[in-house]
Amino acid sequence: AKRLAERDWYKKANETPDDWYPEMQAGKKDFTNKDVLRWIASQPLLAREPDTAYEYSNSGYVVLAELVSRVTKKRLGEYLRDFLFRHVQMNDTYVFDERRRFSPNDPEIVNHAKCYNQVDGKFVPVGYTPMNFITGDGNVHSTILDLLRWELHLYSNEWYALVDPQKFEESGFQNLSELLWTSGKTNKGKRVNYGAGWNLHSVEYDKKVKVKGRQVTRRYESRAEYHRGKWLGWRHYWARASRWAIPERGQNVDPKTLSSLGIIVLSNANFGVGHFTTCTIAQEISKVFWTNDNIMTEFNC
Repeated sequence: AKRLAERDWYKKANETPDDWYPEMQAGKKDFTNKDVLRWIASQPLLAREPDTAYEYSNSGYVVLAELVSRVTKKRLGEYLRDFLFRHVQMNDTYVFDERRRFSPNDPEIVNHAKCYNQVDGKFVPVGYTPMNFITGDGNVHSTILDLLRWELHLYSNEWYALVDPQKFEESGFQNLSELLWTSGKTNKGKRVNYGAGWNLHSVEYDKKVKVKGRQVTRRYESRAEYHRGKWLGWRHYWARASRWAIPERGQNVDPKTLSSLGIIVLSNANFGVGHFTTCTIAQEISKVFWTNDNIMTEFNC
């Protein structure tokens, strides 16, 4: 662990102004996924026994990225570009996994948004850490329009052309959306509010509505999938939710009662904790669409 970086490397990176992008500092030791794997392998004990509890794990996503790379014989960025980004027409999305891949004139460098942190009451550009090129747990660079394409694609039938339907039959899931948004469970059957890369939340509630001129009480269900991300001064929040009147047994959901909302917020400045974060911005947007009475206001920002 000592070999990877000093214990306060992240604090230093957040407070030290630099101009590393696109011309990065020479002589720096940039760590890779293989360094992370060697560090994980050196640990004598797991944090706890497998399948007994849920904790978010950056290391787990790095291991997954390396697994994809070894199975496909491609860099993770190459595989995602060929398998996903091109199919969804996310033409401005890529994995920044090695600084030597791009020249100073490449669009990935020229169009890149620097990030800023508050240092002594001023915003300063920050960017370099020795962990900048580790992938799996982050380092996907994108735009708001490309992420909108991905959001819409999650609900399109075209999505299923990417994956062999037989694989879902073997897994017990009907489609990829169900896989992404089904809560995990511990080996004792305890539900955890996390699916495949998404935090999950659901509620049921009663609501008074007018039906044929009469006010009646209907039972509604609302579900939300959401996740935050951060690295240095960059901040991201992705929230999506749906709600509908619960139908009687044997009947389908009435489309007239169904509504859904997806919100993506990106920021390249860290404004600190408080009322102006990507999460709180997403909540305020949700109030415009659904008023204050909606599941997104329950997110713990």
